Amino acid sequence: MVCPTSKASLSFQDCQECRRTDGTTFWFTPLVSDAAAKHLMETLPNPRFDDLDPQATLLKKARQRLVTKIKADGVGGTSVVIKIFPLRNPISRLRHRKYAYTEFINYSKAQARGIPTPKVYAFWENRKFGLVNGSGVLIEFLEGYKNILEMSQETDIDYQQAALVAIPAICAMYETGAFNADGRDENIYIANNGASPEQFSIIDWQYAGFSLPRSDWLLEHLVAYFIRKAPEQDQNGLRNVWTEKVKQAANHPASADEFQCRIDRLLKRPPSTNQRIAMTPLE
Repeated sequence: MVCPTSKASLSFQDCQECRRTDGTTFWFTPLVSDAAAKHLMETLPNPRFDDLDPQATLLKKARQRLVTKIKADGVGGTSVVIKIFPLRNPISRLRHRKYAYTEFINYSKAQARGIPTPKVYAFWENRKFGLVNGSGVLIEFLEGYKNILEMSQETDIDYQQAALVAIPAICAMYETGAFNADGRDENIYIANNGASPEQFSIIDWQYAGFSLPRSDWLLEHLVAYFIRKAPEQDQNGLRNVWTEKVKQAANHPASADEFQCRIDRLLKRPPSTNQRIAMTPLE
């Protein structure tokens, strides 16, 4: 068994390792049976390429990133999300662990802290001449869930109302110290098509950090980022009303004025991705 890391919450020794003749190695989690692993190994794409499977539904495509949904008989006939990172330049290949590898590990860490996330089925990477040319992660597709942005686009609810539904998820990250650095409206999903706020799931853990539970400055980072990524016309409303509701729900120790000042400071001087992952309050 090859173990890429010994520091992760999820032990790679507990995963089933399979190698394919095209230079791709897979690590399947215990959620995947031997038979399912064999089927998936034969059908999952080589992550060095971003060619779209004609049977897949495109969810998102960006530089060095392709996210699709596909029916996967290998995991009980449910739909799954395939997220691959084709790494085309030498720097990305040298820093390959910051892509699917890190997301796979961070999902495990978040789950270990009790944060609801999609199930994670596999991590895989393709190597040639010792370099990683691409990597991927296979996760559950959240059937029957809607994210906060999707909810806000319905006729009977506006963005301010939809943002209220995100509060339990934001408070959970604060309570556990599991910080999704991209904890925005598109990445917080609510069960029963948005009707069950307490049944949430948080996706996209590539950029994340983990600290002591209830680190008082963590909540301000979560709140400020959510506001900054909201539609511009809704940001003032979130700042004026929603911020205080989050503070009250989280039972944050700062006064209302102090907490608002912290939020305003972060909105005026947005931290970098590295600062958010490090979760260091700005000086």
